[in-house]
Amino acid sequence: AAAAAAAEAEKQQAEAIAAAEAEAAAAAAAAIATAAAALKAQAKAVVAAPTSQQLSKYAADAVNRGEALLFWPPEGVTVGTTARVYYNRCLGPLPSNCQLQIKAGLNKWEEIVIYDMERCSTLSGAPSGQEWWQAEFKVPAELFKFDFVVMDKNTGGVDNNKARVSLCGWYVTLVCYLGMLF
Repeated sequence: AAAAAAAEAEKQQAEAIAAAEAEAAAAAAAAIATAAAALKAQAKAVVAAPTSQQLSKYAADAVNRGEALLFWPPEGVTVGTTARVYYNRCLGPLPSNCQLQIKAGLNKWEEIVIYDMERCSTLSGAPSGQEWWQAEFKVPAELFKFDFVVMDKNTGGVDNNKARVSLCGWYVTLVCYLGMLF
């Protein structure tokens, strides 16, 4: 009788533990689903363009660091949203009579896309020695890597960041969460 009572108590304890684990797993799954939905909604939101003050400050900081390129948003780009790239032609090797483009390699250069750049009117009053160009484009939702060079459409010449970051030039930092990109 004592053995049967002990076995029954052990069975009830195991059932209670299993029920608690199942409840905790369900709560965790619900929390993850809620967070994922919120991040997906945020990713679909339009990323506001920088104000002229923000852009002027970022450009001045980039020039002070000797960097020819800056991104918006600066903290990284969420896939499925808009990215903006700004390039100071005067700090790179491309000639003054060029028509700039971004030549991008998506997902380790599996697909190549070209984005035209235009003179950045917001930074048109920048100090001497600065000639800012910009490109705005939607970052594909199925992207895990975005590498690129700045290219002269007329000659095919490229600025690949002196191959400092990688052999391909620059890359865009992509925002991800829970091991998935959005």
